[in-house]
Amino acid sequence: MLPDDLRTNLESESSERIFLAYTKLSLQSFFCGSSYSYGYSYQLTDLRPLASFTQRTSLDLNGWKSENNSYSYGKLSDINILANFTNLTELNLGKNSITGLSPLAALTKLRVLDLSDNPITDLSPLSALKKLTDLKLDGCQLTEEMDFSPLLALTQLQSLDLSRNLIGDRSLETITRLTTLKNLNVSYNRITDIRRLETLPNLLQLRSVRAWDW
Repeated sequence: MLPDDLRTNLESESSERIFLAYTKLSLQSFFCGSSYSYGYSYQLTDLRPLASFTQRTSLDLNGWKSENNSYSYGKLSDINILANFTNLTELNLGKNSITGLSPLAALTKLRVLDLSDNPITDLSPLSALKKLTDLKLDGCQLTEEMDFSPLLALTQLQSLDLSRNLIGDRSLETITRLTTLKNLNVSYNRITDIRRLETLPNLLQLRSVRAWDW
């Protein structure tokens, strides 16, 4: 457990540096755990203190915060420093305020990426992540105007979560070309006809609960 005097001052950049020094290389285990652990009650807004951790292969920066029977999402938006974390194979950025994904294009070893609940505006940087097998884009405010074609470059993608967005039948024209998918979740969108998705050759699980059926 972190000392009381450290926990009460974690909002400043200087105390973030103390925090990271205190946890040394156990940053991942600190951020993992239940939503009530210290890991999910601490929301980073400035990633510069992570500069000395670029050799890590797994990083969890989920912005979920639960406190006093209420919850909030993180305000992390600038992820430029993550372009230096080229050894990452797993990255969780869920529940933050990220719009641009350009720095992630450098993370070509990524296999698992969680971007859920971020207001993402462009998926094109994801096309560089050729080794990606698991991608979460649920709750990202994606609409029919979003270009999903960058996902076609992900030729090893097996699991894709697009639930809780605003996509409709037109988006399926791209999704049905993701022939390596084994697990697909398109629940709580504006899709009215999922029959085309059922023809995906390797699909084992399809979740397609409609908002009006819930």
